[in-house]
Amino acid sequence: MPLTVRVGTRHITNEVAGLQIRKEAVGGVKSIALRLARPLDKFDANLDLLEHVTIYDARSAEIIADGDLTDQGRGTDGSGQVWDMVAFGPAQCASDITFPYVVVDQATTQFVRSSASSKSATTNTSEINANTPSLEVVADEGKTISTTWLGDWVYRALYQSRQKLARISVVMDAGVNGADWHQMVVTRNTPTGGGNAAVDIGASTTSSTRTGVVVTNFPNGDDIVSVRCARQTTSTTGGTNTWFGFSQIKIRALLKSATGVDLLSGYTTNTVVAHQVVNDLLGRILSRFDGASAVVSTEGVYTIDQLAYVDGTTAEQVLNDLMALEPAFRWTTSADTGNGYGFRWEAWPTTVRYEATLDDGGSFPVSAQDLYNEVTVRWVRADGFVRQVLRTGACPILDDKGITRRAIIDLSDEVGSVAAAEKAGDNFLDEHRAPKNSGTLTVSRRIRDLATGRMVEPFEIEPGELIRVRGVESYPDALNASSNDGLTVFRIWSATYNSDSHSVELELDADARTTANALRKLLKRRDRRR
Repeated sequence: MPLTVRVGTRHITNEVAGLQIRKEAVGGVKSIALRLARPLDKFDANLDLLEHVTIYDARSAEIIADGDLTDQGRGTDGSGQVWDMVAFGPAQCASDITFPYVVVDQATTQFVRSSASSKSATTNTSEINANTPSLEVVADEGKTISTTWLGDWVYRALYQSRQKLARISVVMDAGVNGADWHQMVVTRNTPTGGGNAAVDIGASTTSSTRTGVVVTNFPNGDDIVSVRCARQTTSTTGGTNTWFGFSQIKIRALLKSATGVDLLSGYTTNTVVAHQVVNDLLGRILSRFDGASAVVSTEGVYTIDQLAYVDGTTAEQVLNDLMALEPAFRWTTSADTGNGYGFRWEAWPTTVRYEATLDDGGSFPVSAQDLYNEVTVRWVRADGFVRQVLRTGACPILDDKGITRRAIIDLSDEVGSVAAAEKAGDNFLDEHRAPKNSGTLTVSRRIRDLATGRMVEPFEIEPGELIRVRGVESYPDALNASSNDGLTVFRIWSATYNSDSHSVELELDADARTTANALRKLLKRRDRRR
């Protein structure tokens, strides 16, 4: 086994047994486990918790896997006194920090009546039609409206998440016309900062869309925004039509580059695309990754109109939501080169890289448990009302038997919108229209790497890549033709290397149906209902 092990600054290869490395297609190296034969009373500063563990290929000095030592266990067994050690790889870093996060938000539920509002100004929610919620400011009928009258709705989610405003778009309309009624968008830096009038127009019964953009309409640094109506110049009396509406509100947060620099331009739309969010995560929260050298593909084009986690999230959860909207892409990591771990947001590989046989064993079950031809997508509308959309798709096996199977997806208000619900539902059905050619394959010898043209050791096999296995007949799917040729192309979902047997167990196309994987999914399950 041409591998060497270093913990901190100490090389401990000669003490190591039972080395296991788990890599996954999404995220990269998840964990490293090993055992040391040494007395239990022998403490070593190099084995302190959170010391860096590095596994090298002794032939080339290439880093095979690395991570931080997180767990130690000491005990005795028939082989003597041993230390069990576990290190988490760079994939775990994406879950280190839980934080509130707003990218683009159209939830009117995040607006509240501010204390600046006059007592005679009524603030309430309504809707223009069945799908368009609206915030309203109303001047009480019969009441005298002075020149200091004000009705104000305020949004503080950006301030609370320590982010800054980049763009706001709002549709304004009213029941009256008049330049003395000022419908406005006002921004400020912190609750006590001075107000900046990003939008200021006279009320009109003709609705119009108004926008404010950072630098152009308000300075960089503002993090609180209000929509309001103010009476100026003359006093008047409230009537039956003195109402003022604000609807289709879209708020965008200021984004960062992958190196953490504020981006002060480019906010021309009310939506974002996935690579903008990935770069922002690198520059804002994923400090353990080298943003300067990160590879972030810009090929994804789906426009995201809602992405807000006011109750908190992790970078991993955000990245997984992006993958649900852009299923052709994944995120993965690589070894620490001195400036941080490597990071990639990239398209899934589409060409076969490895070729293998069944010589070392494998299991290839086929199940209909994950087949669906309908899915209900639950999401929360901007005003907090729950909405559902039903999406249907062809599933030949179910359709031929006259069976309907329906799943449910919950997008809540974090990613929820009509467009996102339809997109996520269609992506789900596409993924569950045919049985997965899943299974496990053991590789205990060198196999052909078609990308490099050389034979590679078991520990060099990378998850996420495609592998062609001879001797297994496939179900027709996106990776396999309908002809019977005794070959099946799989996606390597995970690779777990064991040094004792110098073999790797590959989980193909999906996590293997094992108790351990089922428990892991249960622990990581997200309950988004709100």
